[in-house]
Amino acid sequence: MEFGISYFDSRLIDHFLWDLQKIKEAGCTYIVHTFSEADMNFNFENVAQIVKATKEAGLKAHIDPWGVAGIFGGETYSLFIARNLDVRQITSDGSNVAHACLNNPKLIEFMKKWVDAVYEVGADTIFWDEPHFYVPGWFGIPEPADTWGCRCEVCKKLFFDEVGEKMPEQETGAVLEFKRKSLINFLTQMCAYVSKKGIENTVCMLPNIQIRESGLWEKIASIKYLSGFGTDPYWINRKKNDPDFNLDNYMRPFCAKVKSAADTYSLRGHIWIQNFSIPEGWENDIKEAVKIASEEGIEDIAAWCYLGAKGMSSLKSDNPELVWKTLKQSYDFLR
Repeated sequence: MEFGISYFDSRLIDHFLWDLQKIKEAGCTYIVHTFSEADMNFNFENVAQIVKATKEAGLKAHIDPWGVAGIFGGETYSLFIARNLDVRQITSDGSNVAHACLNNPKLIEFMKKWVDAVYEVGADTIFWDEPHFYVPGWFGIPEPADTWGCRCEVCKKLFFDEVGEKMPEQETGAVLEFKRKSLINFLTQMCAYVSKKGIENTVCMLPNIQIRESGLWEKIASIKYLSGFGTDPYWINRKKNDPDFNLDNYMRPFCAKVKSAADTYSLRGHIWIQNFSIPEGWENDIKEAVKIASEEGIEDIAAWCYLGAKGMSSLKSDNPELVWKTLKQSYDFLR
């Protein structure tokens, strides 16, 4: 089995080496290092040192486009979006939002530069983390739940060329299919470019039940340049808001769907375990989640993030040391 952990705690090599020892003791076989636009611009050499140390310790180094261009997961902001307002997605109510349009040629050009930097850093794999079109409230800012994107001029022209009619203001079936094709096209271009550099590709899809059952996951998994496919069914917010929440009922369908898609296309299926924002007394959920993933045949299990997110106050677990200990016990049990 493969066991992963995400890491964004420090860019000081001495501190990372101390953390790396704890990560090795937990039985991890790879680390997903975040590589934001800030890292690309200001921490390049530091991250390169960290990646080198990871590989010298016998672990694989995966690199995550953390918050890059506003279209991937991550608690960070995008300079690219701030400096290139013309690449922003336009929502159905006409708002200009802080997410790049996946169809904009300037985004493709920028992402290739990001990939070039990742290649120089020494990545084994690029982890495409939750690629998405506009999602209302993504940055915690109140936004109308029924708005959608993107309706920029690039998208409207492409839609007309493909469908033969103007893009409607409503998110119709034709619009949803257009967005799915756009996401697949974007990832295919990126994965092809990465593959030419001798780096592997793996993708993590947002844990949306409707999208999971729409057939999109299977189409994403069929991208020939991928070596891994998965999702991250984090559960804490759902459990807080639903007194009848059942972790098994929630997680198991996601694990089964990942397993099915991965097996169909000979990929390494992975599931992410929530290791942040864990309330006191809920730590055993981690063991249950790992157990569910294993029972569904998932052989690549990763956790977000190192040490119960102690290094980020907005995600910090109530007892991060116990969260980390519980994850280590879960990994130890499977090994």
